[in-house]
Amino acid sequence: LATGDVFYSEHPFEPGLLSPYERVAIVAFEPDGHLWAVRPRGKDFWALPGGHVNRGESRADAAMREMGEETGVTIRVGRLLGVLFRPWSTSWVYFGRPTAYGPPTSIEEIDAVMPVPIESINPAERAWLAKGWEWILSLRGEAG
Repeated sequence: LATGDVFYSEHPFEPGLLSPYERVAIVAFEPDGHLWAVRPRGKDFWALPGGHVNRGESRADAAMREMGEETGVTIRVGRLLGVLFRPWSTSWVYFGRPTAYGPPTSIEEIDAVMPVPIESINPAERAWLAKGWEWILSLRGEAG
């Protein structure tokens, strides 16, 4: 588990195997097909926006808050796409539909924010997304 590898499972892990650090990540498209992404401070990769779930906060509320803080984009939170298991965190990945745009408010953690092609997303998240990419793309056309 110390390798930092991402684990894939068709079935949920037993609760005792999940990392106690719970976070959310958001997949939000622009009309050109690019995904909103952040480049964490001091890093040379793009990642899906997201972060920790506060005590007492729902995962969907955390997804909306983190997306706004990191990108300035207000989203309507949609479906849970799945769970990304890492040794240091359990990330609940949600589909988000942008509804408004403004400035990010959590700039101390981020070097850059912009929509990028999926090929620019860090390899671990990109591999996870690729497992359901056609289904994820189909959600772009759903109302809501």
